[in-house]
Amino acid sequence: MGNRRTRQDKEPTWPVIPNLPTDLFKGAARDYAEFRVPYPQNLLEDLIERSSAAQSGLLVDLACGTGQLALPLSQHFASVVAIDQEPNMIEVARAVAAEIGNITWVTGRAEDANFLPSSVEMVTIGAAFHRLDRRLVAARAREWLRSGGSLAVVGSNSLWTGKEAWQAAAIEILDDFIAPPPSPGKEVEPAAASVPKMTHREILVEAGYDVSEHEFAVPHIWSLNSFWGYLLSTSKRSAILAAGPTLENALRRRLLGIDSSGMYEETMMFYYLLARRAD
Repeated sequence: MGNRRTRQDKEPTWPVIPNLPTDLFKGAARDYAEFRVPYPQNLLEDLIERSSAAQSGLLVDLACGTGQLALPLSQHFASVVAIDQEPNMIEVARAVAAEIGNITWVTGRAEDANFLPSSVEMVTIGAAFHRLDRRLVAARAREWLRSGGSLAVVGSNSLWTGKEAWQAAAIEILDDFIAPPPSPGKEVEPAAASVPKMTHREILVEAGYDVSEHEFAVPHIWSLNSFWGYLLSTSKRSAILAAGPTLENALRRRLLGIDSSGMYEETMMFYYLLARRAD
C-alpha cells in the first residue's frame, strides 16, 4: 500500500499535550475486547516484515487496551510488556491471554514506562497515540529501541471518519442525544484555539525517526448489535449510557429505515506509521 494517502484527504492533527480524562474508557473493556474490529492479519504480517524484527527480542505495547496488538504480535517476540492505565482493560486482557505465557500485563501510564536503553525491539501503540504526551513517549521510545528498532503507531478510521450514508445517519442520531447544546453567541475559548496541534508524522520526525505509512482496506459488515457494542467501546460510552434506551431505540429505528436487513457494510481503512530510529 506504500505511502499513498487514501485514509483521509489530509493527516489529522491533535493537541501536542492532550487534556483528556484518565477514565475515558471506564467500564468499556469487555465491549472493547468483543466489538473492536481486529487489526487485519496482512497488516500485522507487513509490519513484522517491514520492521525486520528479529523475533527474538522485547515488544513494548503502550496503551494496549485489551491486547489488540500485544496478543497477535506476541508470537513474533521472545517477550511482550503490555501497558495500559485502565485497570479493567488489563484485567480483561489477562483473562483473554491466559494461555499466552510471554506477555506481562502492567497497569500504568505510557508516559511513566521505563526500559533500559537499547533493550527493546519494537514499540507499538494502537489507536491511542493521540491520547498520550506524544513528544515524551516518542523520545523515550527512541531511547529504549535497539539500533534498527521501530516504533509503530497503528490505527483505523472510526465511525466519525466513515463515508457511508448509514454512518452519517448514526452520527446525526448520536449528536441529537449526546452532543452538548450550543451556547448562543459563544466563541471558541482563546486557550483552546491556541493549543498547538501536530500530526503523528510531524511528532515522530521531530523526535528523530524516519517515517513511512502503510494502509490496508478491509471490508467489514456490522450488525445492529455489534455496532452498538462498538459504540459502547468508545470514549463516548458514558454519554451514550447516560442517554439510556431512548438513544439505542432511536439509532436502531434510523438504521433499519436505511437497511431493514440490520446489516451495514463499510470499507475500513487500517494503517500503521512505521517510525525507525534515524541513527
